Formats: sequence, structure tokens, C-alpha cells
Amino acid sequence: MKGKTGDRLIQYLLHQNDYKRAAVLASKLDVTDRTIRKQVAQINERYSRQVIFSSAKGYKLDIPAYQKEVSATTNQAPETKRERLHFLINRLMIMKSAGLDIYELSDELFLSETTVRADMQNVRQFLQDFQITLQSRGDKYSIAGDEVRKREVMRYLAIEESKNPINQRHSIQVILGDIAIQDLQGIITNTLAGHNFFINGYEMDNVLLHFAITIQRIRENNSITKNNMKKRVTNMQEYAITTSITKKITAQYDIPFTFSEIYYLTLLLIGKTTLANYNSLTSGELEIYIGKEIIQLVDRILQKVKTMYFIDMRKDGFIVKFTIHVHNLINRANITHLAKNPLSEEIKSSYPLLYDISVFIASEIASEKNIMINDDEIAYIALHIGSFIEYENGHHEKVTCLIICPQYYDIHKCITQKIEQKFGSELTIIMVETEIDGNWKKRKPDLIVTTTYITSETTDYIVYVRPFLTTSDLHNISKEISNIKKAKKQQTMSRYIEQFFHSDLFFKNKAIQNKFQTIEFLAHQLTKQGFTTSDFVEDVIERECMSSTAFSNGVAVPHSMTMKAIRTGVAILVEKKAVPWDKKSVQIIVLIAVNEKDSPIFGDLFESFINVLSEEVNIKLLAQTESHLAFQEMLLQLMDGSD
Repeated sequence: MKGKTGDRLIQYLLHQNDYKRAAVLASKLDVTDRTIRKQVAQINERYSRQVIFSSAKGYKLDIPAYQKEVSATTNQAPETKRERLHFLINRLMIMKSAGLDIYELSDELFLSETTVRADMQNVRQFLQDFQITLQSRGDKYSIAGDEVRKREVMRYLAIEESKNPINQRHSIQVILGDIAIQDLQGIITNTLAGHNFFINGYEMDNVLLHFAITIQRIRENNSITKNNMKKRVTNMQEYAITTSITKKITAQYDIPFTFSEIYYLTLLLIGKTTLANYNSLTSGELEIYIGKEIIQLVDRILQKVKTMYFIDMRKDGFIVKFTIHVHNLINRANITHLAKNPLSEEIKSSYPLLYDISVFIASEIASEKNIMINDDEIAYIALHIGSFIEYENGHHEKVTCLIICPQYYDIHKCITQKIEQKFGSELTIIMVETEIDGNWKKRKPDLIVTTTYITSETTDYIVYVRPFLTTSDLHNISKEISNIKKAKKQQTMSRYIEQFFHSDLFFKNKAIQNKFQTIEFLAHQLTKQGFTTSDFVEDVIERECMSSTAFSNGVAVPHSMTMKAIRTGVAILVEKKAVPWDKKSVQIIVLIAVNEKDSPIFGDLFESFINVLSEEVNIKLLAQTESHLAFQEMLLQLMDGSD
């Protein structure tokens, strides 16, 4: 599950104090040394000055230089409505009682007074969601509301303005001012370590953001004064840790924290800390730390995941980490302090099956513990599942390979050994033949690697190699492995589409007004055609209420969380005028109903379909088709090119 390599490289270097060798960076980012060198060169070319130092010791990010470069590109006057909205809210947050003058804002933004007043109406509507009031007195604007709510707005804006973790750390540094982000992180990390705890990378940036905003507001004399502390929170270990952190900040930077400030920062830490020795915990030790109830809950859920999705995640290493995560999630939900995940939307659109499994897991936890779980928390669950599946690598079917090499000393053994070393995770060698006229012709491998010219009636994939494999030979083998996998996938998808996509379940331009009408229409068609029972629509709506099935590019794929269809079928609606779907608009709606016997293929079909629909240009091409047959042919064509 990877973002852009350059961004991930900067994100990693932001957390490092020393030089890191290319080999270390390549291992961390799962790329080659060459890719690291290339990315460093590209990043340095992107800016007006060198931001990554290079030496015999490796690479190091010049953090001050990088922050100045980012500032140069972000400190421009706001132009779009969204930029002006954020600008005005930030100004209102730091403005004292006198308020913002509409005419001064007009001059500053080079806009008419009418436009600025219209922007203020957008500000008013935005702040209402946070229970904050925009007040106007003559030509002056100010805000009124609870300090805790104001900080929620500030956190929201900081996250919105920095959609990736790199920019978020820059935003945090801007908020902190003269306090170095590394120093604040050091105080938090060292204090946690003293209590045998740590916080993961994603959560650490969130914690730093909370502390930064708290520090900024205290410096501006905007402390939290209300006192509604709950004793069960002040008795928790996190309260002691937070108290220790704030004492160190006070001693070093002369920033006073009230009991209320410490209390609200404690709420932030609850459910975000993890035992430093979690990797070595036995199941018995885990029970002491977490309790039997959570362990049994996770076991029941993972059993259901295995039944529904044919993925068995009940492995010791995963169970310990995931159970701790679920324990922390429940703690966060119980104090309504759910985590923010900057990768939420990317995970949802890039890994739809993982996200869907995560929605199912979240719904089970929510139902059992009577809590609310948001999209950000669901995305964190997906990160855990994705890491497990990537590690297990059990969902990749290996290519079968036959090697033909006349016996001359041990050349055939050398070739076999090198191919196994290079491609062992992708192919299985089923036979090594040293006789040209041997029994190999009876075999039906996917791929033949040979040092001599042969013909085969069982496969079209033959790679001719030198007796001593060269880089070019290995490249050709790799290329054919990819071609075989792609061809197999295409054959499978073609069979699935022919089997499950029906002409009488394809609809165009029904002028439906909203998502629930769309779901009801398509679900009714599936029921009418004998694919589902009448309660199918309720299951689909229940899944939709957990997390929207709309993607950012104009497509929605609603479906049930259970596989109780009478038979598997796919209903499709293509609308010329986009249908409002929560905060998105969609043109193509695909409702999937799955019978239990077809559940092993659901993942392949679902993920391949979403991969095609993730490209906006593909949506346009599919939306232009006028018939079921044309849609099906275009879909297959796009699937063929999606890899």
C-alpha cells in the first residue's frame, strides 16, 4: 500500500536525525537503491535549493531548508473559495474582540466588499457544524463559541490544508513557531518510553498537532477553563503521562497548562499508546493487559472474516497487534475521541476490498460494543489488514515454470537456482528437463524457460535464455511472468463478467434523485429477477450507512455486508446527469449481490472492477456506452489495459 515514493522518502527523513544509507532507505520504502538516488535528484531539482544532503554516509533532509521551500509555495494570497474560507477562519481564530474589518479584508484580498461578505456567509455555514457562531456588528466580524470547539476547527483546517503527512508536519511547525517539532516530539517520545509505551508514526503526527494547537492557544491567552473532568480519566496511566509531558514543556518553554488543558490532552492519548514490548507478548500476557473480553471479540470477528472473505488472519503475530489496536479503538470511541487518518480517502479508493473487509469488522465492533466508528478508524483497520495480507502474500497465485537446459556440467542447476532466487515468490518450477526429447511435452506449464530452440503446443509463453543468465534474460522472464498473470486475470474476469453481468440488469438514464432511491431501484430489479430476497435492500442500506460506497471519480459500488443472495448478479445504472451521493456525485452505480458459493471470487471481481472505475477517463468511456453489450466490451477492454 504505497503512496508516491518521493513523498514517502521525505516523510521518513523528516523523522531522522542522522544520515541514512541508500540501502537502508530502499529497504524501508521497499524500492531499489537506484530509485532512492533518482528520487533524491528529483526532489532537489524541484526546489530552488538543495533540501536533501548527500555524502558518503548517505542522505539527510535539511529540514529548515525544506520548510522554507514549502512555505514559499504555500504562503501565497488565497485565490479559490476554499482557500479564502480557510484564510478567513484562521484570521478569525487569532483575532481579538475588536473583530475583522470587512473593508480591510477586501483590500488585503484584492476582492470586492460584496465578495468578502459572501465568503463570510460560507464561513458562517462551515462554523455551524462545530457549534461556533459567526457574529457581525456593523463592518466587523468575530466568532463566539467553546474553546474546545474552536480547536477542533483548527485541527480540521490543518489536516485539510496538508492532505499528506509531509505537509502536515510543516503545518505543525508553523503553529509551534519557535519550538522545534523534533524537540516537542522528543519530549513526548521519551516520556512515553519511560512508561514503557510508544505511539506509531500516523498517530504521532496527530498527537503533535493537538499539542501544537494547545500551545498556540495558551500563548494567545485562550486556555480551556471549564472543569468537567471525569475521575476515571484522571485515574488512568495516560493522565500521569500527560502531566509529565506538560511539566517538561512548562519547564523548557514557560508555557503553563491548567488542569483542564491536561485533562483534554489526556483524552487525546487514550487509545493511541501501545506497549513498547507488544511484539514479545504471549496470549496470556495480552489477556492481563487487555482482558479476555476483547480477545474473544477479535477471535469471533476474525472467524467471521474467514467465513465471508476466505482470509484467515488468526495468526499469533497479527492477532496480538490487531487486538491491541481494537482495544485502543474502543477506548477512543468510548470517550468520543476517534482518530484522524490523513490516508483515509486514498485507502478507500485504492484498496476497495481491504476497505470493505474493514467496514465489516468495524460494524461488528460497533454493534458488539455499542459505539460509533468513523471512516478514519475504518481506514486504520484497513492498514492492519493490508499489512497482514501483503506479508502473507497468500492471495497471489504462482506461475508454473518448466526449465529446459541440456546437461553440461551443472549449468541447469545454476539456471534453476538463479530463477528460484529471483522469482521464487512469483513462480513454481515444476520440472527441470535436460533432454530435448524428454517427457516435458506432456507437461502443461504456464511458462517455459529454455536455452535451446523448442516449440510447444501447451503454452505460448517461452523465454529463450543464455546458459549464464544475464540481466536481459531475467528482465524477459519477469516480463513474461507479468504477461501470464495479466492474461490469466483477463480470462477470469471475462468469465465472471459473462456469468454475472446480465442485459436485463443494465439501465440507462432513469433520472433518479438520490443514493437511497438508486439503491432501492437496483435492489428491486435484482429481487424481481430472482437474484435476491426482498430484505436485500435493507442489508445494502445498512452497509451504506456504515461508510459511503461512492468514490471520488463519479462511481458508487453499493453492496451488502453478507453474501446471502439467491444467486450472484450485478445490476448497473448509468446516468447522464450525476446522482448526489453524500458529498460526492456519481454517474455509474454498480450494485453487487453475491451468493455464498461465489464468495471466493468476490474479491477478485470487486477489486478488478474498482481498479478500472478508479480512473476518471474510464468512467467517461463507460458512461458513453449505449447498451449492455457495449458496456461489457468496454469494461473488458479497460480491464485489459488497467495493469
